[in-house]
Amino acid sequence: MCKQDNAVFCDLLCKVLFITMGYLYIGYALTYYAITQDSIAYVLDFQHSPNKSVIEGFVNASLSIGAAVAALVSSMIVNKLNYRNTFILFDIIGICIGLLFTIENLNVLILCRTLQGFLTGLNSALVIQYIYHFVPLNNVGIFVGLGPCLMMVGLTLGFAVQWIFLGLPASEYNVDQDYGYLGFNNWKIIFLFTAIPCIIRLFGMVFILTTKLPFEQVKKGNDEKAILQIQSSYPSTTTNEEIQELLIQIKQNLKEENQSIKDLFSKSYRKSMILCMIFGVLQQFAGINAVNFYAGAIIGAMTNNNITLINLANVTNGLVSIAASIFSSIMINRAGRRIVLLIGNAFCFISLTFICLIISIQSQGDNDEKNYQIFNLVFLVIYVISYSLSLGPVFWVYLSEVLPTKGISLVTFINWISCAILAQIFPIIVEQLSLQFNFGIFAAVCLLLEIMFYYFFFETKGLTKNEIQNLFQNKKKYVDLND
Repeated sequence: MCKQDNAVFCDLLCKVLFITMGYLYIGYALTYYAITQDSIAYVLDFQHSPNKSVIEGFVNASLSIGAAVAALVSSMIVNKLNYRNTFILFDIIGICIGLLFTIENLNVLILCRTLQGFLTGLNSALVIQYIYHFVPLNNVGIFVGLGPCLMMVGLTLGFAVQWIFLGLPASEYNVDQDYGYLGFNNWKIIFLFTAIPCIIRLFGMVFILTTKLPFEQVKKGNDEKAILQIQSSYPSTTTNEEIQELLIQIKQNLKEENQSIKDLFSKSYRKSMILCMIFGVLQQFAGINAVNFYAGAIIGAMTNNNITLINLANVTNGLVSIAASIFSSIMINRAGRRIVLLIGNAFCFISLTFICLIISIQSQGDNDEKNYQIFNLVFLVIYVISYSLSLGPVFWVYLSEVLPTKGISLVTFINWISCAILAQIFPIIVEQLSLQFNFGIFAAVCLLLEIMFYYFFFETKGLTKNEIQNLFQNKKKYVDLND
């Protein structure tokens, strides 16, 4: 790279980082409630309710329900407001939600979680689409991969903030004493942190991302201005052929925004839509958001509720997830999508299977309890790393490459509905059956995904959407990029 190209890359990176603050928001939203649940149940007086697991399941599911609704209507909102104004408006709403969270009322909590879910779904549906509109095709894998990386940062931040501010579980405090710095009322501070990603991106949208991007010029019919902007934005794109290729990419993306639901199941997209819809469901039932939502309960069951181990395991999982996501964004761009999915998901299956077996042995009352706790945590970390390398980031990259804009919204809707179902039924299954039964289901789903990736998924690295559509229609298992 020349110095000019390095400067352009850094400029793109800066813009993408501001945009992907939405993924930081998603990561934090998925985790901050996980360990505060005990304090919230105590403060809102349903700690000893016979319906406690149902209430907690619904509070967690409300986030996913809001996200599912947002994914379905996101394209309509963008068509009315455009991407920049949409992010500005909903970042302001996100800041207001952070303030509302401090009200001690169960109905307000559910309302705020649902609204926060709406923002989460909006970000998951629009951030990647926005990036795909202006990042050159050869850099899509790297920049789209930044989203899941920041989501892992959000997950880690959520667990770290809980460790710092929450202190002991609410049940271990005397209700009549002054709780002070580590009291369970610090859940309000933890909830307020949800506003930080919104504040950062709002600043970026108002003061940094102020110029119109090439796709916005094309949308207004100003192809000449778009070409001039491409030449100034991407100095390495100097030939007419390369400029025209980027223009075609932009026009294709804009054309897809006007498609109907019926068009998504036309001959051109039917196979890719069905495949991605199945992927959207199974990606959730591979279990990562059950681990995020109920981290305290899951790790507590593995470690006999050792608070230090719970906090340490959560933060460790977050840190290794960040490293894995960064590595994944590089590998996705170099090795390809399919091979990363096959290897990462295989390790998810292996680690989940071992967790299921170890918990089953623990339940028999074996004396070697400490070693089992360590093995459980080790395999849980392996699972989190493997998921963060493969199923997490590649899902979103694959959607952006394989599906049209409304197809991404529909699959994102299905993905979040699946998350809502998982969030609702997980604590009920644990209560009625067992924790190992849930992990057995997650392992079986990963095995099913492995079969699907091997027989039905194509390598999409470096291909345009038209080339990818041709792959699906030609029924090839994979493509050799060297042909």
